[in-house]
Amino acid sequence: MPLKALEVGFHYYNGPWVVSNFSFMINPGQIIGLYGPSGSGKSTIARLLAGFEKPRAGQVLLDGKPMPVKGNNPVQLVLQHPEKAVNPRWQLEQTIYEGWRPNAEIMDSFGISNKWLKRWPNELSSGELQRFCVIRALGPETRYLIADEMTTMLDAVTQAQIWEAVLRIAARRNLGLIVVSHEMSLLNRFCHEIVNLDSYDRSGLVYN
Repeated sequence: MPLKALEVGFHYYNGPWVVSNFSFMINPGQIIGLYGPSGSGKSTIARLLAGFEKPRAGQVLLDGKPMPVKGNNPVQLVLQHPEKAVNPRWQLEQTIYEGWRPNAEIMDSFGISNKWLKRWPNELSSGELQRFCVIRALGPETRYLIADEMTTMLDAVTQAQIWEAVLRIAARRNLGLIVVSHEMSLLNRFCHEIVNLDSYDRSGLVYN
């Protein structure tokens, strides 16, 4: 079930092209990094690959077919700011159980305490809340996880704990993992390949 972007282009309304002619492919079990500074288009590419945005040109295909528009999306995106990804009016139990019910082993691997389930998002730290967002994205239907600066705002200990758990689950389930970051040192630690968006002409991004 490869995930592909074929000559994808995107712009906002009448603005300039943010991404143009971008081609990309990842297979299950691969870990590929998307590297680039602010403004390089990496977050836009992440949103296109996850189906959050529709390409203005080209297409994104999952196993040779357009991205599904109903049901659980096999491509999940975890954002940098967890507070923007949850409903502040829902307790964390409702947030995480909306998609699936993770077992105790997975909850423990991310260091989540059961007592947190009855709390509201504003009662948790960013690190605690991000653990919920990651688990929510790792439902049984997930085949690809896109981590867009997922741990950038967290302390080093929390970063290490989250990545250790994600990599272990990805290896066990043969998930494809796309790591979006402006930190090359992070990508070098565990990515099989790194796409350096800063080295591409913005008018024709191509990676195969």
